[in-house]
Amino acid sequence: MRTHNVIVFDDFRLEQDIKGSLYVDGHLGGRGNGMVGSGYSGYSGGSGLTVTGDVVGQNIRVKNSDVRVGGNVTGSIEVHDRGSALIGGQNTGSVRLTGNTSGRGVHTNVADAAPALNQADFASLSASLAALTAESLYSASDITDRNNFRIHAADRNNDGIAVVSLGADFFDHLASYVIAADAITSLDTIVVNVAGLDINLEANWLSSSAGSNLFGSQHIIWNFFEAETVNLSRQIFGSVLAPNAIVTNTSSIEGNVVAGGFTQRAQVNLPGYAGTRLASALPASGPVAVSEPAVVGLLGIGALGIAALRRKKRA
Repeated sequence: MRTHNVIVFDDFRLEQDIKGSLYVDGHLGGRGNGMVGSGYSGYSGGSGLTVTGDVVGQNIRVKNSDVRVGGNVTGSIEVHDRGSALIGGQNTGSVRLTGNTSGRGVHTNVADAAPALNQADFASLSASLAALTAESLYSASDITDRNNFRIHAADRNNDGIAVVSLGADFFDHLASYVIAADAITSLDTIVVNVAGLDINLEANWLSSSAGSNLFGSQHIIWNFFEAETVNLSRQIFGSVLAPNAIVTNTSSIEGNVVAGGFTQRAQVNLPGYAGTRLASALPASGPVAVSEPAVVGLLGIGALGIAALRRKKRA
């Protein structure tokens, strides 16, 4: 997720700012209400907007990064600052470069302009995270104080990965919550596996959650592994992994999003996932196969983590 702030495996309408980069496996629409890469202070050197289909929206704005479109541009794109545009088809709409245009360009008929990600890889990754042994389990019956409930993230095997399991109707009975752990900021990752087909998160994240809001954004993965719909009406901190669900947010998401479909009604902000140890915790074999590209693409795991995963596979 150091590569993409938002990944959507369907058509998508850009309605609010996305602070990092956006990947759309479909067509991109919108009315110019948001900017992609709005959090980039300088040229990223990579793609801020990748669309495998057509861009049909008007006044799509991209800051400090490149645009890659697999199909045609029939709408309009403004590429701010230092980016260029690579288009697999034709530009029958408008692609405009703003600022200094030296060394930049709009290129059409570009082969493999927008390389595609594989949704099945992310679904497999989600299933593998769900299969991790839960170190903390909660159901609705465990909620003793719905206005200030403490979700304790335990790391019982001391590997830096805390795995929390929440029952299908857990959030239906909650008004506000805290995520806590012993020496929480020493944890590499907190995986929160949330069961259920239809999730409505209306509970408030309390400011003391996860030690700090920044830690939550960078080290929590909310894994909605069996969800068909995920409605987020309150601010959430951490990466939202729901590769087979339609996700709707009416409050900001402070982290990354991977969704089957995404109805955006509030911003998606940086930073994203920053953990480095999760690869070594994933199963090397078994009923759920996780490709290394999915692990790298979603979680941005470094070379040491991938090397550990390879060693386990060879073993």
